[in-house]
Amino acid sequence: MEGSSQVSPFNPGQLYAGGSTVTVDVDGTLVPVKIDAYYGPQPTRVGGQDAGPNDNLPLPIFATENGISGTHKKWSECTATEQKLAVYQAAKISKLRQDYAADLFHRLSWEKQLAELKALRT
Repeated sequence: MEGSSQVSPFNPGQLYAGGSTVTVDVDGTLVPVKIDAYYGPQPTRVGGQDAGPNDNLPLPIFATENGISGTHKKWSECTATEQKLAVYQAAKISKLRQDYAADLFHRLSWEKQLAELKALRT
């Protein structure tokens, strides 16, 4: 289309078409990310539980020549770059939530052991 005044048609990203689960490397840790075919990536819930049907990563907001329209893109309307970034962002969120859950479990078990030790001393 060199030298042409025609605009090429939009080609939506097909990287994760059909929904699936992919594994993403986040700082040396492999993190699974569930991808809904309609809504896109679903990070795990706070506490480390698997994502539910309403746990979707908010996708980019449409921008028009008059500014932001306030409506979110559909997963199928995102470019391949937007899809890659959204999946990586969901993986980072999932990793942080899983790390938090593991740390919280460790602290709670440590506090429980400390309370039991104090009870034995009295």
